[in-house]
Amino acid sequence: MEGCALGDDCKVLSIPANEVAESHMGSVRVANMVMLGAYVAASGVVSMESVIAALPEVLPPHRHKFISLNDKALRKGAEFANLD
Repeated sequence: MEGCALGDDCKVLSIPANEVAESHMGSVRVANMVMLGAYVAASGVVSMESVIAALPEVLPPHRHKFISLNDKALRKGAEFANLD
């Protein structure tokens, strides 16, 4: 890839979110959480623990059974972002 529209300090990551979600979590439905975990880890915009702690507040009660799965997906995405 040549250059980055965001400037010279831009970092481009290629995260196989669908594959990671399917192979590690058993569902592509958490690919978005894999990507969020990668973004949080790469950017440092907020701590991973803050994102995980917010899950019970942002997910509706009938989705609370998926908090553990979302936690795992976030952390797996962070692992991919931290690979150099």
